[in-house]
Amino acid sequence: MFNSGILELAIGLIFVYLILGLMCTSANESISTALKWRAKTLETGIRLLLADGFRALRAADLMDFPGIAARLARGSDPLGQYLQSRLSPQTLEKLKAYDGAAPPSQELTGAVVAELNAVINGPCIYEEQRFAGVKLEAATLALARTAPKGEECARANRALLEEAFAGQIGNPAEQFYSHPLIKVLAPSGKHPSYVPARTFALALIDIVTSEHPEAANSAAELRRQIDRLPEGDLKRSLIALLHEAGDDIVKARIAVEAWFDTSMDRVSGWYKRKTHWMTVALALGITVVTNADTIRIANTLWREPTLRAQVVAQAETRARQGLPETGVPVEDKSLLQQLMGWGNELNPLGAAWEKKDTAAWFGALGALLAAHLIGWLMTAVATSLGAPFWFDILNKVINLRSAGRAPEPRPREAVAAAP
Repeated sequence: MFNSGILELAIGLIFVYLILGLMCTSANESISTALKWRAKTLETGIRLLLADGFRALRAADLMDFPGIAARLARGSDPLGQYLQSRLSPQTLEKLKAYDGAAPPSQELTGAVVAELNAVINGPCIYEEQRFAGVKLEAATLALARTAPKGEECARANRALLEEAFAGQIGNPAEQFYSHPLIKVLAPSGKHPSYVPARTFALALIDIVTSEHPEAANSAAELRRQIDRLPEGDLKRSLIALLHEAGDDIVKARIAVEAWFDTSMDRVSGWYKRKTHWMTVALALGITVVTNADTIRIANTLWREPTLRAQVVAQAETRARQGLPETGVPVEDKSLLQQLMGWGNELNPLGAAWEKKDTAAWFGALGALLAAHLIGWLMTAVATSLGAPFWFDILNKVINLRSAGRAPEPRPREAVAAAP
C-alpha cells in the first residue's frame, strides 16, 4: 500500500488538473458559444440529411412568390433575362400581369414551378457573367464550374437558383429551420444548437407532406409523397424506415426519430473533434499563463504538509459536492493560487526588455523555458484530458485513501490459540 503522503500528493495533483480542466472547459464553452459551433455543426448535419431530398422545386419552395414573379417578369439582370427566355409566352404574360397584391393562382404557381424545374433538369445554367452579382457558396461554385451533367447538374442548378434567389427560393434546410416547430427552439433569427428527435421527425414529415397535409396521418399516403422525392439517400432512407415500421405511421415517426438520433451521434463526434484542438490549445495557454508547472507543484505539495492537507481537504469537498455546473468555485481558485503563479520569475525578462538588451532577454527566456517547459507540457497534456476524467480519478483515489491500510495478518500461533 502507498503511504498517506504519496496518496495525498496524488490527490493534490489530480485536484490541480481537475480545476485547470474546469477552467479550460469554461473557456472552450464560451468560445464555442460565441462562434456558434454547436448550432453550426448541427446545421451541417441536418443539411447533409436533407441535401438530396428535394432537388425538384415544389410550390412550397417558392417562399416569396411576388418577389420571384417580379424578377422574372422584369428580366432586369443577366440571370433574370436568361430565366425569362426559358419561360413560355403564356407564363411570362401572366407574370407581367400579376401585381403581387393577392396570392397567386394555383395555375400560375404550378406553371412557374414546372418551368423552373425544366431549367433545373436542363443544361448547367452557370456562366460567370450571368452570376457576377450573386454571392455563391464555395461548394456550389466549384461544382458549377466542372460543367456537371445528369444528377450533378440538377443539384448544381437547384443550388444556383437558391443562392441567386436567396430568401425567395428555399432549400430543404431553410424550410426545416423556418418550420414553426423548429423556430421556437431558438431566439428569432438564430438556429438552435439542439433539436429533439421527436420535433425533427414531426417537422420533416410535415415538410415532405406539405402539399398534401392529410398524408401525415397515413402511412400509405406518406409513402406516396416519399415516392415523389428525387432518387437519393434521403428517399432511400425514408422508404427503408417506413418499410421497417410495417406501414404504421406511429412506428414510422419513431423510426425517423431513431434515425435522427443515430445521425446526431455522428454530428456529436464532429463537434468533439472540432473542439479537441481548441481544448489542447487552451490547456497549453492556461498552463503557461498560470505557470502551472507539474514538477514545481509536486515539489511544493511534498515540502509543505500543511498546504498539502488543505488541498486534500478541498479536493475531498469537491468530490462530495460534484463538478460545478459553471466556472470554477472561488475557494478552489484561491487555494490553487498558492500552488501556481509567476512571482518574481518574470523580473529578469522585464529588466532586459527595459534595457533593450536582446541577448539578456533571450537568455532569461531560455532559462525560464529550461526551468518550466517539461512541467508545463505535463500539465497541459493532463489538463486536456478534461475535468470529468480527473473528477472520476479523484473519487477513485480518495476512496482508495479512505480504505486505509489493510490489517496485518495474524501469526499462525495466535490464530491457533484464539478461542
